[in-house]
Amino acid sequence: MSAVVYKDWVFTDEALPNDLVKRCVLVLKIVSGLKVVDFRQLEVLLVNKVDEFEVRRPLEALADMGLNGEYNLKELMRLVSLGAACIHSDPKLRPNTDSNHS
Repeated sequence: MSAVVYKDWVFTDEALPNDLVKRCVLVLKIVSGLKVVDFRQLEVLLVNKVDEFEVRRPLEALADMGLNGEYNLKELMRLVSLGAACIHSDPKLRPNTDSNHS
């Protein structure tokens, strides 16, 4: 059984609708170039870094430094916003993943 860590919680696969949180963490990992869990950093979890950016720094600062600013800002913000919304601590505020939802 696999699990994903979000803040102080550990979710099993059964607890994640359509693996939503894991997929969004992957999106954030790709966009930022950061590790999901990095014990070399003061803030170990990527999802907590996203929370920090939402409060204290502009989200576009999450862009992978290896891109050297060569990216479409609108697309970057779309991906970061999606990732941040999907890892929201309140599941009711996450995007709906029900394929029957209109």
